[in-house]
Amino acid sequence: MFKKFLKDSRANVLTTVALSTPIMLMSAGAGLDMAELYRANTSFQSAVDAAALASAKVLSKTGDESEAVDFGKKVFEANIANLSNSTYQINIDTGNGDCSGEGVVVEASMRHPMLFDKLHKAFTEKGDAGYANVSAKSTVQCGSDSVEIALVLDNSGSMRHSGKMSTLKTAARKLVDTVHSSMGQSGKPKPVQFSVVPFSGMVNVGNQFSNASWMDTDGRSSVHNEHFDWTTLKGATKVGGVWRDENGQKLTRFRLYDELGITWAGCVEQRPYPHHTTDAAPTISSPDTMFVPTFAPDAPDDYSGERETTQNSAEEGVQHWCVRWRYSRRRGWRCRTWNDGYRGSRHPVAGYANLYGGDYNSRGQFIGVASTLVYGDRIREEEYDNDYLRDAHNMPEPRDANFVGHRYDPAHVGSGAKQYSRQRWMWKYFNHSQRVSNFPTVGWVPGGPNAWCTVEPLTALTTSKGRVYNAINDMNAYGSTNIQQGISWGWRTLTAGAPFSEGRPSSVTDNKKIMIIMTDGNNTMYPHDYFDDDRSSRNPSHYSPMGFNGGEYGDKPLPKRLFEGFDAIANPTDDRDTYQKAMDEHMVETCNNAKADGLQVYTVAFDVSNGSSVKARLSECASKDAAGLPLYFDADDNAELLKSFEAIADKIAELSITN
Repeated sequence: MFKKFLKDSRANVLTTVALSTPIMLMSAGAGLDMAELYRANTSFQSAVDAAALASAKVLSKTGDESEAVDFGKKVFEANIANLSNSTYQINIDTGNGDCSGEGVVVEASMRHPMLFDKLHKAFTEKGDAGYANVSAKSTVQCGSDSVEIALVLDNSGSMRHSGKMSTLKTAARKLVDTVHSSMGQSGKPKPVQFSVVPFSGMVNVGNQFSNASWMDTDGRSSVHNEHFDWTTLKGATKVGGVWRDENGQKLTRFRLYDELGITWAGCVEQRPYPHHTTDAAPTISSPDTMFVPTFAPDAPDDYSGERETTQNSAEEGVQHWCVRWRYSRRRGWRCRTWNDGYRGSRHPVAGYANLYGGDYNSRGQFIGVASTLVYGDRIREEEYDNDYLRDAHNMPEPRDANFVGHRYDPAHVGSGAKQYSRQRWMWKYFNHSQRVSNFPTVGWVPGGPNAWCTVEPLTALTTSKGRVYNAINDMNAYGSTNIQQGISWGWRTLTAGAPFSEGRPSSVTDNKKIMIIMTDGNNTMYPHDYFDDDRSSRNPSHYSPMGFNGGEYGDKPLPKRLFEGFDAIANPTDDRDTYQKAMDEHMVETCNNAKADGLQVYTVAFDVSNGSSVKARLSECASKDAAGLPLYFDADDNAELLKSFEAIADKIAELSITN
């Protein structure tokens, strides 16, 4: 067939083919050259962009222009390695030494060989024969938006180990440096602001806010007095929702601190659900939106094993003691005559007894079942944590023979109910002789009314890198873990309304609100017997920002605040695992509300065991990046924590190609 084609002269095929072949070859060559030139241009521009981004990153972190230029050139060379036999020139201009103002400008040119030298020479008039000149330019500026960042950092006791706290401080300081360097020169007012919110079991807002408009200084919130009974203080009355003493002075937790001569440390309880998961504005017209200072009540004294003497309760304040004794071999020493002239080994009583060897304010409640008490009988009571005041057994306000010490349980079922009522008895806070010299230890933290308030005060949004450094350096590791409260206060530091108003309004454009949450473990709250199996169960838990999570008050049980809004378990019980599940649910709800308010949330699990529930919750809390992946970092050790914070800093700086 080919031979026939060559001999065919009907249409001068051979001539036509001979003439058209060079043209076809030249066209094909030109097409290949154009494709190669497009590839070279694209690769070259990408290499220039990469160099600009690399230089800008180094410049934003270190401020070293020479290091930034050198690194940019290395990245450029690595990216054009596939463009063989090319020669190039590159210039990296770092402008005024930062990447927020003029930015980093990279200009480069390249002579790139073409595949068809002669064809290229014939069909182009540019450049030398066999080469094409390629040029590219890229300008990179660090994010030009202003940024407000809340560092919500775990300060619980587990952070004391393995150098974790010192690593966290280093990582946080480096992040602050990077963001200030990369975004602090944008020219906008307050381009970079940080807040620092350390959290453990509680968050400390600072005791300078004791009279702030958003604090519940009147005691109106439903949780302010849930563990106090002001009716046990003589002359106390409630008018307009506010308890006052007989002189008209307000009766609040702040008043109790004053009476005890103790300074409120600055920690606050969580608002009743759902307010603690929101940024609802605190207003007096809605008392449960106000913030209540923490105050761990004085627990009832435990007089178990102490001896009692008798007292005639009809004679108010009169004690009876033996003035004449007699001895027999069979019965030992027995009282013969009492100080009021009564004769006999037993003295009639009507419900009261005195602690043996004590004074008037230490008199004990009658435990026996008979109308008489043998001198030296033993008191049987339950053990409580955080007993820092002496509470007279029979609560002498009011003092009368018929008062049994528990207004809402007149039947007095069991001696424990009578003992528990002393926790709510308010007279003891106003009797200065009742104070103990040293506070007890609760778990592993100091007790007293400020029990479990172990963290340093938060630092509101500030442009001062020095203030942020100081806040980070002052952090210490102590106490339990309540991630939800850290998140809620981190959110509040970023808003424009009370309690902290340093943040820009959410309507402001070109402003980012970011929260970085780091924890090294699960949420924790302790049931009453966590540290000691013998502790009374009348307080279901240790004191926390949710109070005692319930408790007895006669026929009026207190609400279990932690379980309000907790839907995962129908009838939750007071144990550590259930507490954790409830806290996890509140934590995620708070995260979702914060993200709905426009916050970008980064989360970091630091040295957390695989399978731990908090990892899944932190991933759920995190915002999503452009690819739809959570901004969640799993740092297995100290080195990984440093890398995680570095990666977050890079994302926040948001280096972008502007030209």
